[in-house]
Amino acid sequence: MPSLAGTYKLAEYDDELVEESHRTGRPLVVRDAADLDPEAAASWAALSVRSAVAAPNMRSGVCVAALGITSAEPRNWTDEEIALVEETAERTWAHVERVRAEHELRQSEQRFRTVADAVPALIWQNDADGRSVFVNRSFRDYTGLTDAEASGERWQSLVHPDEAEAYSADYFRAVRDRTDWHGRNRMRRRDGVWCTFDHYASPLFGVDGAYLGHVGVSVDVTDRRR
Repeated sequence: MPSLAGTYKLAEYDDELVEESHRTGRPLVVRDAADLDPEAAASWAALSVRSAVAAPNMRSGVCVAALGITSAEPRNWTDEEIALVEETAERTWAHVERVRAEHELRQSEQRFRTVADAVPALIWQNDADGRSVFVNRSFRDYTGLTDAEASGERWQSLVHPDEAEAYSADYFRAVRDRTDWHGRNRMRRRDGVWCTFDHYASPLFGVDGAYLGHVGVSVDVTDRRR
């Protein structure tokens, strides 16, 4: 069959029939386009289509897309075939939505990383187990660690030994309770000097409400304390 890619006016294909499908969410079933009114039949014939099934994808009561199956010959579509088209339409659109969501997530992550790298403070993100999954440029410059070296639980080695146990216990309490957190401790600079930092973090939740970890900012307050 020739390609059907293009833009078409619904009025030329029995717009009431198509509109009802898009409004109700029920599949459009045409067993023989020659049985439609003459104008619509001619439009279907121009596409070399005699029969078709189109399953609309409804989101919040609105048709956002439809998957169509066509044939150059009249066809008595069975209930099983129509159900298969509907299932395929739903799976296909679910995949489209997932790909779009992943694309938007990548763009959002890129924006976050760009903004985080421009901030003159240490910004970090830990996962739901408290392991580091992201540190910004200021964090790497201050500590001298690479992304790989700062990943996982290695960030705990930056905490002053005298404060490490209490600091970690306090932070992991916020992880357990999924709450905002504020802490203060000494962190080792890349030249070995210990400086005092204030840390602020908030829990991060996904669109499904799942806890994803904490996102935080750490600010050097050594000079201010002095």
